Amino acid sequence: GAGLLLEGTTIYPRKESTVCESAVIHADGSIEVAGESFPSPSAAAKRVRGTYTNGWYWWLVGEGESKRELREIRAEPFLLGL
Repeated sequence: GAGLLLEGTTIYPRKESTVCESAVIHADGSIEVAGESFPSPSAAAKRVRGTYTNGWYWWLVGEGESKRELREIRAEPFLLGL
């Protein structure tokens, strides 16, 4: 990854989850949730929610009031190496 989302960046589910409180982005763009690695935000979100979910909308980046959807970061391709 490059720019805003570096390896080790923590992302957060939109809704509280019993599966995870957060996930981590790896250098290859995969996302680790509860010790499992997933190839995309949507695959990781499906693991947490148990149903298909568009992970670009569901995962949030940042802290507190400044949290943004992954899709907002994705719209800035020079900031994201995914």
